[in-house]
Amino acid sequence: MPVLILDIIVVVLLVATIFYCWLLNKRLGHWRRDEQRLREMIADFDAATRRAEVGIENLRQTGQNIENTLQKRMRDARAVSDELQFMIENLDSLTTHFDQSSSGSSSSQRPSSKISDHLQPNDDINDQSDDHDDQDSRPARGKKKSRASVKSRAEKELLKVLRSGKQ
Repeated sequence: MPVLILDIIVVVLLVATIFYCWLLNKRLGHWRRDEQRLREMIADFDAATRRAEVGIENLRQTGQNIENTLQKRMRDARAVSDELQFMIENLDSLTTHFDQSSSGSSSSQRPSSKISDHLQPNDDINDQSDDHDDQDSRPARGKKKSRASVKSRAEKELLKVLRSGKQ
């Protein structure tokens, strides 16, 4: 009988071991499936990281290209601005010289003929409206053209040439 009790204890322990092995196998199966999903997620993450690195490099190159283009445009704009300033200064000196040599009237009675005096800081050279039809720029019929209207028309023509040069 002691052998029978010993056999029953061994059988119970074997059943418990088999049950534990089955439970352990089930958990290992879940872990293997989770490991496979984890590997897939890591592969997807790696691919996304590579795409992001390529995208960042493309953005960096695009930013560099834009920076180079803007620097070139700024240099060109500064050159045009300097050239326009030089032209305005030359026109100012020419009009001053012309005013001094053209008549004997005093300069205090005449309006300023300097172009830079007529340019306002807010003047928009890109304004596409045509100001040739203004009533102020037309002389009255039967009267001589006033000096201010001729100057105004010359300035408008200069601005029109400058606008067409920009396009």
